[in-house]
Amino acid sequence: MPPGAFGWPLVGETYQLLFKNIENFIQERAEKHSSEIFKTNLFGEPTVVMFGPAANKFLSINESKLVKVWYMKSQCKLFNLPDQNQNQTQVGVASPPVKVLGLLKHEGIIRYMGNNNNIESIIQKHFITHWEGKTELKVYPLVKSFSISLAFQFFLGTDETHYVDKFATKFENLFSGIYSVPMDFPGSTYHRAIKGASEIRKEIQYMIKDKIEGLSKGKVMDGLLAHIVDAEKSGKYVPKIEISNTIMGLMNASYISIATTLAFMIKHIGLSPHIYQRIISEHADIKRSSKESGTSQLDWDSIQKLKYTWAVALESMRLYSPAPGAFREAKTDFTYEGFTIPKGWKVPSN
Repeated sequence: MPPGAFGWPLVGETYQLLFKNIENFIQERAEKHSSEIFKTNLFGEPTVVMFGPAANKFLSINESKLVKVWYMKSQCKLFNLPDQNQNQTQVGVASPPVKVLGLLKHEGIIRYMGNNNNIESIIQKHFITHWEGKTELKVYPLVKSFSISLAFQFFLGTDETHYVDKFATKFENLFSGIYSVPMDFPGSTYHRAIKGASEIRKEIQYMIKDKIEGLSKGKVMDGLLAHIVDAEKSGKYVPKIEISNTIMGLMNASYISIATTLAFMIKHIGLSPHIYQRIISEHADIKRSSKESGTSQLDWDSIQKLKYTWAVALESMRLYSPAPGAFREAKTDFTYEGFTIPKGWKVPSN
């Protein structure tokens, strides 16, 4: 087994992780054990921490084969997910994935990009407002604001500022509570997360009602939410609580992962002038080609031509997980770097 210690009974080293910077937590133990893998106990679960680009690649290529996604009990409560340790169906609990999410498929995204130019307008508006003419920027807060605006347009079909501002703080509270000490009392981070999740569900359910009324009047409604609601015409009924849970989970996961990837991409581009120049050149070529063909707006074909830009994104995700703190569970005993990781142990991404 990997070197390391399980810490205190029940809580393990959870408090050391939560009250320290995660990088410091890992670095201290890496230096102590002279290894890029160590065992610990987090959130009451035996855990092995594997870090570095090689570990990220190993976990990615063995997804579903050696490891599977695992959610902490605190996450299950926040997102109304079924207890993974129970086989019985729980009443009123979401059972993802929802089977009518056709818009998330390859063909659905192509169709959405072809029929909608709001994505491009959000990009232009954001850069003109927050980036253009600035000599110094705080990148991560800006890319979070940008990515949540995209998430609102894609999932909810709106980019209205009052909606985005209203939800943004609630999502911040929700995300902060996912990896907090799961103690639910007024003023605690976890309590704010539970409250935020409840308020987000209510808001989405109000929007579901609005989409239903709009579609019944023949209005064209954008976003994944409208797509799911409209699917009921074909008899594919999905309970409103399940729709709100699914949309909330997708939005929370997507906007943080997009923001993380963009932030690290920008960091590497800023440190590497040759990468910056190649990306600028690629975008200029695509823009020129689009003008020549009479296509001025951002579309799927243009995105597909961003080969080098996508390669930089993939390298950023290889070096830094776009979903830091997400957990996997070993489906079977497996070996990494000469150490055996037992079945059932949890493996956080980093």
